[in-house]
Amino acid sequence: MYVPSLVENNIKTVLNHNLHECHQLKFKYYSFFFNLCCFIFVIGIIGIILYYKYKGQINVKEKQKMENQKRDYILYNLRKFQNIKNKYITNIPFH
Repeated sequence: MYVPSLVENNIKTVLNHNLHECHQLKFKYYSFFFNLCCFIFVIGIIGIILYYKYKGQINVKEKQKMENQKRDYILYNLRKFQNIKNKYITNIPFH
């Protein structure tokens, strides 16, 4: 028995082949774009980590400068508290 068809078998085959090629091309471009984005993301993360690691290290001069600033701050506060302790509360001289 013959089944009627609106489209010839050759046309179906050609269309299926063209659609399959279009799908492969689209998949190829999407895969390339996705891989490129992932590569840029990974390189960016690695770059940021390396930058912070490099900038996070303090050289010897900066370390000494920071230690001197800490020491000066502590000594300043000690002198200030000693001056406050040595002052009389009412300025009345005690003999």
